[in-house]
Amino acid sequence: AWYWHFVDVVWLFLFFAIYVWGSAGAVAAH
Repeated sequence: AWYWHFVDVVWLFLFFAIYVWGSAGAVAAH
């Protein structure tokens, strides 16, 4: 169903966002 596909996209986006903020964001903060 499209709903579960939407959930997968959201999780992928969250994972990517956390990865970017955890690597590049932390360095920029310091």
